[in-house]
Amino acid sequence: MRHHPHRRGLATPEEIDVTIASLDEPEAVPPADHTQAASRLSWLALEDGLPRIPGWRTE
Repeated sequence: MRHHPHRRGLATPEEIDVTIASLDEPEAVPPADHTQAASRLSWLALEDGLPRIPGWRTE
């Protein structure tokens, strides 16, 4: 899969996913959750207490 800085959500077409590192000021947009958490890299520790969504959001 080719990297895209933004794309339409697969589960919800009205959602746009944006790669946070592509923003000029990423600190201004803190995450609300971790989407696709089930496919995270094995060495990535999610220890921030944010909700983990295993796949795509369905709401």
